[in-house]
Amino acid sequence: MDIKPNSKTTQTKSRAHTIADNWKKREIKYVLELRDEMIANDIDKKLIDEYVEEEYEKINEQYTAKINKSSKKVIDNKLKKEIKMKRDKAVNFLLKNKSWMETNNVDSKYIKKYVDEQYEYIDSFYKVENFVMNIDFIDD
Repeated sequence: MDIKPNSKTTQTKSRAHTIADNWKKREIKYVLELRDEMIANDIDKKLIDEYVEEEYEKINEQYTAKINKSSKKVIDNKLKKEIKMKRDKAVNFLLKNKSWMETNNVDSKYIKKYVDEQYEYIDSFYKVENFVMNIDFIDD
């Protein structure tokens, strides 16, 4: 009996993550080819090991930077969507309050003042700059 994974439970990598993975594989392959060439040319084993170690560290640093950059973009986009959704809900609630006041015969000057003040508050509160996130990315 062949068991297939559920497509909903499997996670797919983002395009930027896949590109970074492929870049890392190419760089490592290139370093290993250089290492083999150095071995074939009888270069000191200690120098080869130092070179390979330095290159691995550079590759891993660049890879981590690429992953963090793409992750930050994803988080920023999600944050913007969430803020917009919350702002829309607040405006809808304000409109419901306005209609309730109108049906209960509240003074039109008061309604206008109330709606203007609340709308300005919503605009100032739901700005992306007010929701800055400090995220430390952890290497897996």
